[in-house]
Amino acid sequence: MNYIFTIYSLLFLISSMVSFGLAIIAWKRKRERGTSELAWLMLFAGLWSFFVIFETASPTLELKIFWSKVAYVGALTTPVLYLILVLRFVGKDKYLTVKYQIALWVVPFITFILTLTNDYHGLVWTGYAPISPSTNLTQYYHGIAYWIGNVMYNYILLIITSAYLLTFIFERMSTFRTQGLYLLVGSLCPWVASVFYITAKNPVPGLDLVPQSMVFSGILFTIAIYRNRFLDLIPVARETLFETLGEGIIVLDTNNRVQDINNTARTFLGIDSKNITGANIDSDFVKVKSIVAAILSDHPDSRLDVSGRLGVNSYLILKKKLKDYPGSKLVIIRDITNDILKEKQIKLSNENYQQLYNMFRMMSDNMQDMLWAKDLEKRYIFVNNSICNNFLFASDISEPIGKTDKYFFDREFAANPGKKQWHTFGTTCSDSDQVIIDTGEPARFEEEGYLRGRYYVMDVNKAPIFDLSGKMIGVVGSAREITQEKLNKEELVIAKKKAEESDTLKSSFLTNLSHEIRTPMNSITGFLELLQSKDINIDEQQTYIEQLKKSSGRILSTLNDIIEVSKIEAGQIQLEENNVNLNEILDYFVNKYISEATERGVEFIVEKGLDNNQAFIITDRTKLISILNNLVKNSIKYTYSGYIKIGYRHNEEVIDFYVEDTGIGIPKERQEIIFYRFVQAEQSLTRPYEGSGIGLSIVKAYTELMGNGINLISEPGKGSKFYFSLNYKPVVFPN
Repeated sequence: MNYIFTIYSLLFLISSMVSFGLAIIAWKRKRERGTSELAWLMLFAGLWSFFVIFETASPTLELKIFWSKVAYVGALTTPVLYLILVLRFVGKDKYLTVKYQIALWVVPFITFILTLTNDYHGLVWTGYAPISPSTNLTQYYHGIAYWIGNVMYNYILLIITSAYLLTFIFERMSTFRTQGLYLLVGSLCPWVASVFYITAKNPVPGLDLVPQSMVFSGILFTIAIYRNRFLDLIPVARETLFETLGEGIIVLDTNNRVQDINNTARTFLGIDSKNITGANIDSDFVKVKSIVAAILSDHPDSRLDVSGRLGVNSYLILKKKLKDYPGSKLVIIRDITNDILKEKQIKLSNENYQQLYNMFRMMSDNMQDMLWAKDLEKRYIFVNNSICNNFLFASDISEPIGKTDKYFFDREFAANPGKKQWHTFGTTCSDSDQVIIDTGEPARFEEEGYLRGRYYVMDVNKAPIFDLSGKMIGVVGSAREITQEKLNKEELVIAKKKAEESDTLKSSFLTNLSHEIRTPMNSITGFLELLQSKDINIDEQQTYIEQLKKSSGRILSTLNDIIEVSKIEAGQIQLEENNVNLNEILDYFVNKYISEATERGVEFIVEKGLDNNQAFIITDRTKLISILNNLVKNSIKYTYSGYIKIGYRHNEEVIDFYVEDTGIGIPKERQEIIFYRFVQAEQSLTRPYEGSGIGLSIVKAYTELMGNGINLISEPGKGSKFYFSLNYKPVVFPN
């Protein structure tokens, strides 16, 4: 059967070609926001016009009805696709879930089914006029399904679309406003044409002008693409990305005129007027002139303090050039008042902890009573000078850490073989430790035995140490010699009375020591005494000073860890997310540890998973650095050859971090407990490694706060790999 192609067929051909062309242009840029929706809209609009070509050229009524049914694929889909495009354009992504989109397609789907089956019910077309011999067109008489499923539903979508566009046009700055106008006018063209079609105003009876009007809509969309950079500048919702930011954002053109400003910036600058777009930033409506001066200065970044009714606020002013708009700049105003206050509070807290520790250390080391603390394996975790000098006969206060009483008693027996009564105190002390561990209650003991051949009687007080969760982690104790009191009944009564008077206070004091006694201390006092000697030379003096620095650094590091553990257990640790350059952090660790690794003959490897432009994410910088720092320190401590590797990989929605080494490795049975406080992988009596044993517990707490925790793969003698994941939240920089 021969088709009769007319001038109307040509018009629909032009309309379809324009639509297909726009679909191709948009699809090539589908990675940009909103372009895939535009491509689908233009594709189905083109299909609509394309099928109508054959409807206008069909010589029989049956053939025209067939092509009209096929053309309804475009007629029913384009209104829905256009609404989806506009929702994406204005940033209403929350309405584009699968549930909402399925709801949008229910009516068009039912209408299309009714169209295909119209011969059986006549709900879409109730009848047809004869084919005009002059135009080869026919008129369709429509039923209720057409008026409800096509006309009414499509006009409802048009009203919703127009409302969003009009709201957007009046709220956005001029560039986006122009785009919105093009979209609005372009969308109205098909609907104006549909009015002519369904009323008596149609200039050519039977001619559907709606597909032809898509030519004009396509021209407007093309102008929006190439002239107004429609596909480059489709905005996201300012309600979630712009107006809700805690930082002030201002966009200025080359003449320092305001192109856009959010409410936070208005507050910082004291701006009451709502409509200031196009005005100079240095106008009279800006009350805080000191911030304006910083914005207009030549310095890219600046910080200033502004006095107000509630005190002094500190601001950080950041200025960035807009690459695609020469002379324009983006100004970020950040209120850093709370950050400065927090820094001061942390510094003060550290100073207070340092003073508290110094006071406790000085107090305990100058007490005649012996003070100590042990873990549940009865290994010392704290001692004072008195117990070192009078009971353990240790070289300094660091030697007993990690060792039991048996170690020192065996050493004394080995030095004096054959003397059974030379040293017999060990067994008794161990038994009283077990009593406290079994009962979980403070207790007082009178213990006796020989120390280096001399008979001693000790008045001993012991109490359990609990962590904040209530779990027992060790035993704390004090002792004083009461030998003379024991031998002399009168003196013994006096000593017993005094002990009873001070028992309550002492037990309470010792119980509270559980939060303060953690890690071994070094011999700072000994080096200070050596420095006071007049016989040392400069090299020796420098060596002692370096040892003092190292010891002080170790104490400070331990105190910092204790502070962090205390904050973690108190629930005072919160995420403070900010923009973080991952590659910059890795470079920081290279600079910090490369020398130490090289000295140990270990290769220090860094692997970056993203290039510098993509390595900006949003996370807690301080905690991320703390996590990686603890892991790298552990690797350096336990690695003597091979390599230490630190890096990350981008894995879809997460960033996988890892620290890998070829160190001594960790036995499988200890791979879980090393994340407990005060536990290290090496726990032998002659453990050569320094450290408080709480670094990995901090790592565990931070990684659980920021992600899914820390994981470990390790094999003794082959090395270890610690790895964890954080959500990938890339920094979205304005154009």
